[in-house]
Amino acid sequence: MNRVGVSLYLLAVLALVGQPALARPPGHGPGGGKHGPPPLDRVLEKHAEELGIDDETLDAIAELVEATRPELDKKHDEIRDLRKGFHELLGADEPDRELVLQQIETIGEAEIELHKLEIEMLLDIRSMLTPEQRAALEEFVKERGGPKDHHRGPPPHGGPPGGGHGPPPRDHR
Repeated sequence: MNRVGVSLYLLAVLALVGQPALARPPGHGPGGGKHGPPPLDRVLEKHAEELGIDDETLDAIAELVEATRPELDKKHDEIRDLRKGFHELLGADEPDRELVLQQIETIGEAEIELHKLEIEMLLDIRSMLTPEQRAALEEFVKERGGPKDHHRGPPPHGGPPGGGHGPPPRDHR
């Protein structure tokens, strides 16, 4: 894999493994609650020696996460409230189609803003790691099953989950 490929892979690893975890403090649902991956800063701290990350870098990462968390929490709360409003709109006897569709747009815009905040933080964390530490993190993730593509929908034409090739669909005659 060339350098660009490795960089993109690491960014995907951080985004897929760390993004949900960093976005929510403990008790705030998937990624930060009892279910889902532990926060990336805690994973890095726990495996710092194995990944070659010193205390100074860990402290800088923890400070970044703590400084970013209020903005992320605010955006999560905004999205939760928008979704609640969306469900209230749908619960009307005669839902206003235009309002429902506008609410979908508003939720989507807020989710994009949240994702940008999360990726900015992950890029900042990535910039704190040396190429050797990033390589060690990449290997660490590979050893533990690699990133999972949680964003894909059902496979087309009955293929395996994740969109791989797998066996052809069965003919149910």
